[in-house]
Amino acid sequence: MNRLNLMIVLGLLFGSIAFIASASVQGLTGSDDQAGGVISGLTGGSYHPWLDSLWHPNSEEERLLFSLQAGIGGLLLGYFFDSVKRKKATRE
Repeated sequence: MNRLNLMIVLGLLFGSIAFIASASVQGLTGSDDQAGGVISGLTGGSYHPWLDSLWHPNSEEERLLFSLQAGIGGLLLGYFFDSVKRKKATRE
């Protein structure tokens, strides 16, 4: 198995593990929701967001998107570290 296939498999594995691990967590709110509540409390209820989201994914879709993002981030980090390692090897 070449390195690219290995990185893809590891990224998918990491994303799957993150998705499964986040499935058991319930009742978490995003930082945007919490920040809106704090700002509303500080301004006496006069705070209103300028824009609203075009799409509000449900909790399962949010977890899936987060897992996908984590997997892609893992792939990019793996590619970066591998390219740095190869550059050092060619210099020597």
